[in-house]
Amino acid sequence: MPDYIRGGDAELSAWLDNFVTSADANLAAIGLVAADLTPVTTAHSTRKTALAENLEAQAA
Repeated sequence: MPDYIRGGDAELSAWLDNFVTSADANLAAIGLVAADLTPVTTAHSTRKTALAENLEAQAA
């Protein structure tokens, strides 16, 4: 079975952005509260920052 998240970092970031946005907009419908999503949004933010720093370091 092929992966449903294709490509590299940019594609994963786009997928995660969409996931977080969709989950946040539908918390009640999927049986969650905002605190349930906090670890995901924190990890996603940390990942985006680390990726940007890595890309900047590679360019230097």
